Amino acid sequence: MIANKGRAVPLDEKIGPSSCALVVVDVQNDFCHPDGLHQTMGEDLSRMPAMVAQLEKLVAAARKANILIVWVRATYEELLQGPPMAEVLAKGSGTCARYADGSWGADWFGNIRPQDRPNEIVVSKHRASAFWDTPIDLYLRSNGVSTIVVAGVATSGCVESTVRDAFFRNYYVVLAGDCCGDYALERHEYALRKLGTMFGVTEPSTAIIESWARGHNTQRNWQPMVKADGPGTAPSRTALVLVDLQVDLCDVTGALARAGGDITANRAAVAVVANLVKAARAAGVMVVHVHSNHSPLTTTDGRAPTLCVAGSSGAGAVDSAQQQAGEAVIVKHRASGFVDTGLDLLLRSNGIRTVVLAGSTSLDGVTATAQHGHMLDYDVVVARDALGTHAANAERTAAWLTVLDGTFAAFRPAAEIAGAWR
Repeated sequence: MIANKGRAVPLDEKIGPSSCALVVVDVQNDFCHPDGLHQTMGEDLSRMPAMVAQLEKLVAAARKANILIVWVRATYEELLQGPPMAEVLAKGSGTCARYADGSWGADWFGNIRPQDRPNEIVVSKHRASAFWDTPIDLYLRSNGVSTIVVAGVATSGCVESTVRDAFFRNYYVVLAGDCCGDYALERHEYALRKLGTMFGVTEPSTAIIESWARGHNTQRNWQPMVKADGPGTAPSRTALVLVDLQVDLCDVTGALARAGGDITANRAAVAVVANLVKAARAAGVMVVHVHSNHSPLTTTDGRAPTLCVAGSSGAGAVDSAQQQAGEAVIVKHRASGFVDTGLDLLLRSNGIRTVVLAGSTSLDGVTATAQHGHMLDYDVVVARDALGTHAANAERTAAWLTVLDGTFAAFRPAAEIAGAWR
């Protein structure tokens, strides 16, 4: 994947119907109808009819090509507005209450509306971007979508916010320029230029429709029979994630051992991990080091941490799990390696679908990372004999691992995993 980064992807490949979704943003009465809220606020809706006419053709083409369609609607309930957002919304209308769920203003405009089809999804958003506080990313990644075609209103507002967030989440973005609308022509044109330069490409809807018509492959990634094939476990799509293999937890010189803790299980896990890491590197599997890093500034109670203190030698990796050139270190401040870190971004950016976990803190760090990874749609495999724990936690650890095995992860011996890579 790294060798292909930076390649200019042709439009037909980028929006191939199997891995593409059409995202329609906020085509609702309050945004587009002459009796809607934005008209009463003095906005210019004169360009909306032409935009909607083109969008009808684009939606019809997506349905004909059996493409996943995500319908995004705004419902800005006051209960979900913070003071900053409420202040901004009240500037134009005198009230922050807008697009109430179930109201005429929040309903779809004209013929631009979802149908009862298995590949059409509706999500309600409470901020400008469709990726805030909605399950849209879940729907896209769960259905093998790599590119979104975006249309809707307003180009410089909710469309722009959605495009930026999609790009930051590693989706290719294609803007259907003539299927986007705004209340000022200069804002519309500037937004298209900016977005098409920095965050994707802008294409006329006719080019998109013609490309979809050429997509003869009948299978679509959203279809259950395609999804049943699974993500695959090839080394190029797999990462070995080492959790909390740090001096304070696994070494006789570390803080846990000095405090009288029994680190026998952690030491045994480290020995198994050494061979697993060697096999991963030989097979070209991505190796990622996840380290706990604690300080009073990352806790809510302000108490001084005693293990893996930021900047201390105890927070460093044990010898057999030292980082090599090209391997990433993810610093975490909670049990899960995914919470408030760049782990998900790193894995997504490199096409990783399967995560193999090993580590010293199986009661918290490994179990939390496994559960979180599963819920982010990674295939999670745990190297069961490469797990350590503090002896005092052995009973609870065994109970947690029983819950984890088969529900959130598949447990396999490290030798079996290494053999598969070879």
